[in-house]
Amino acid sequence: VENKQETQWALLLKKNLNQKEIVTLTANTQQFLALFQAPRSAKIAGAIIMLHGQAAHPDWPDVIQPLREKLPDYGWATLSVQLPILAKSKPVKDYTTLQNTANQRIQAALVLLKSKKYDPIIILGYELGANTAYHFITKTPKSGIKALISISMLHSETVNAYNSVTALSDFSVPVFDIYAYSDRIDILKGAKKRKMLVYKSRQARKSTDAKKKRPSYRQLEIEGADHRFSGYENRLLKRIRSWLFTQFGKK
Repeated sequence: VENKQETQWALLLKKNLNQKEIVTLTANTQQFLALFQAPRSAKIAGAIIMLHGQAAHPDWPDVIQPLREKLPDYGWATLSVQLPILAKSKPVKDYTTLQNTANQRIQAALVLLKSKKYDPIIILGYELGANTAYHFITKTPKSGIKALISISMLHSETVNAYNSVTALSDFSVPVFDIYAYSDRIDILKGAKKRKMLVYKSRQARKSTDAKKKRPSYRQLEIEGADHRFSGYENRLLKRIRSWLFTQFGKK
């Protein structure tokens, strides 16, 4: 179903942004907008699919826009995708009905980046985008996604699909789990409960039993920041770059 808000945002972004950034992709016969920036450094590090939060768009001013514009300076291509959205008034649990559509869109983004020969390709999600990214990785284990950067992942005790502890307790790729010092209460609650995963990850890395080995899981609180990370964009960028270097070198 065509979403009016999504259509309006697509028109607005097409009007206000550099035309070279705008990409029209198709998933399940439906066209949707994505914003692409090629790396601007001599060394190409890889590509990052970026997923915005609830009821938002691919150039969202909080977190998404600053990262999608700055990461290319350090060798990372960025492809920020318009996820299917609902009206602002709709509760987050209603988004479970859109997950398959979201997965198809992420797959279309992945196909585009693979056609451009980027490697590694990772996913960065903010808020609901982080939950959506995780869901995609679990549903498509052979997708080739190499890592997940999760920023302010939503947490729900009542909606299973958004229980971040259950989600991240069984991950197949390295995870960088970031949240803000003054994040929303539900997000902070989830982050606190996920702290045990740091310990589990360390223990597993020490294990000599191959079956117990698991990818690295790192959690980081950005001190002083609030949910929007206003004024902390550069710190966020620096931490993400550092983690990417630890995981993939190259840059």
